[in-house]
Amino acid sequence: MKRFLGKTLAQFEMDERRIIYYFANMFIPLTIGCVLYYVFCPDVFFVRVIDCALRCGFHIELNSDWLIVRLCRFYLFDVLWAYSLTFAVISISNYVFNTWIMFAGIIVFEIIMELLQVIAVIPGTFDIWDMVAEIFVSVWVMVIIRKKEGKK
Repeated sequence: MKRFLGKTLAQFEMDERRIIYYFANMFIPLTIGCVLYYVFCPDVFFVRVIDCALRCGFHIELNSDWLIVRLCRFYLFDVLWAYSLTFAVISISNYVFNTWIMFAGIIVFEIIMELLQVIAVIPGTFDIWDMVAEIFVSVWVMVIIRKKEGKK
C-alpha cells in the first residue's frame, strides 16, 4: 500500500470526510442563525451595524404574540450559536486539550456572556433561560461528538 506523509490514501479520505463533517457542524448552524437574525431581528446590535454598513435593511416583521416566533426570536439563535461554538471548540481542541476541561470552559464562557448583558458590557437582554438553552445544547453537542468519536 502506497503511503504519503506516513498516511495511506484511505486515511487522507477519512480526514477529508471528518473536515467536511466538522466544518458543516460549525458553520451551517452559525450561518443559518446569522441570516435568520438579520432578517427577523432588526433591533439587534449586529443587525443595525450591518444595516448601517449596507445603508439599507432587508427585514421581515412577524407577530411576536405567536409562541413559535417568540421561541425563535429569543432562543433559536442562542441555541444555534451555542451549537456552533461548542462544536468548534471541542472539535478543534479535541487533540490538544482535555475535552472535559474545554467543555467546562465553554459553559463558563456562555454564562459570562449572558451575565455581561446584565451590566450592559455587551448589548442584549439577560435571560436565565438563554443560559439553560445554551448549556443544554452544549451537552447535546458533547453527546454527538462523543458518539461520533466512539467515546463514552
